[in-house]
Amino acid sequence: MSMEKFADLYRSVGYVVQIKQSEIYLEKGGVNFRAVVDDDWKSSIKDYFKAKQYSFDEKKNILTAYKVIEFGLVRIDPAFTTRSDYEYIDKQKRVVKISACTHEFSLSLMASNVEPNPMKYLDMRLMRKANYRAPGKDGIIKLYKFDDLIVSTITAKYQVPRKIKHELLRDEGLKAVKASLFKISYFTGECWELREAIQSIRSDQPIRNEDTDNSIPNTNYNDDLIKLYKVARSSIFPNQEFLSYYHILEYFFLLVSDENLHISIKSLINSPSFNSSYENVNKLLSVLKKNDSSSDETEMLRNVLRKYVDEEEFIQYVKCLEKDARKDIFTDTKKKVFGDSCAIRLEKGHALNNAAKVIKHIRNALVHSSDHYNREDCYIPFSESENVIVEFMPIIRFLSERIIFATTE
Repeated sequence: MSMEKFADLYRSVGYVVQIKQSEIYLEKGGVNFRAVVDDDWKSSIKDYFKAKQYSFDEKKNILTAYKVIEFGLVRIDPAFTTRSDYEYIDKQKRVVKISACTHEFSLSLMASNVEPNPMKYLDMRLMRKANYRAPGKDGIIKLYKFDDLIVSTITAKYQVPRKIKHELLRDEGLKAVKASLFKISYFTGECWELREAIQSIRSDQPIRNEDTDNSIPNTNYNDDLIKLYKVARSSIFPNQEFLSYYHILEYFFLLVSDENLHISIKSLINSPSFNSSYENVNKLLSVLKKNDSSSDETEMLRNVLRKYVDEEEFIQYVKCLEKDARKDIFTDTKKKVFGDSCAIRLEKGHALNNAAKVIKHIRNALVHSSDHYNREDCYIPFSESENVIVEFMPIIRFLSERIIFATTE
């Protein structure tokens, strides 16, 4: 009966499944698979679906049992090792173990409504195997191990010697795991974070643009801008993503300011009436002084956006974002962003100016998060303040992409 419940997980993504003694058969789209269910997994599946002690928090990726709590983790350093194994113990025999997840955690993930859907991932993984693994004479692709049908991840387990209340187990476990993860990062440079923190800020996958054209782009993109763009797109940290996009916007600050200065000076000195009179020299000095005051970064940002971004297109883009979200994310005049009102007025002559002010304000909050702002208004990694950055990410990404396009040869 328990194996049938496991089979139902694959039936939910379109497979025909049969259990025959210690083997499982799966078929989808004319592709057939077979795997042997080893005794260890068979026992775990039986116990998991019969037990009442397991409680899985889908939102936070946490599995709780009577004496164990297991936290989903995400690796945030750039290393590519796939498995970690650390174990710590205190005088009360309480244990923290960072390693591959338990069978129960895997089954909880597979049976959950977590996004991205684990079963859809397993479905794609199986179908990829069908592309490079030939079936046997019986037309069936043999899976080398039952684990090929299971999703696995790295978790932190906290175990106590005797049963305690779930709330206390969670509080104790969270403190012990966080301390242990810091110890690992301090001694090895291997950095892990609780998945619940990452999920809260990256619940939406990076936006993918559909590519229906297989031609090589006949363009010469600015290498520096593309490097910054790739850093932004690949970062799992919203603050790093936002700042990398900002660096694209700020790349042309001086160039555009100099162009504006040259245009202003040429329009003055190329006039037939221009001479070295006191009045004309003062006009020239006034132009130079005005340009010097434009070293204000917000004004420089406005100039860059005005030069490279079509305001009508930007207005329509923001309107579409709010329509899809069904709320006034960017135009709400009462909304506070890091302690300041940051509404964008969707009218020509105002939209880009407002956007420049909002972007610069968020950038300042990220760079000066501790001493310029009140505690409730400052940026803290892996906190709700990350959600503010994520909300405005489509805006700064749109602007940086338009700058890349406009400066391509």
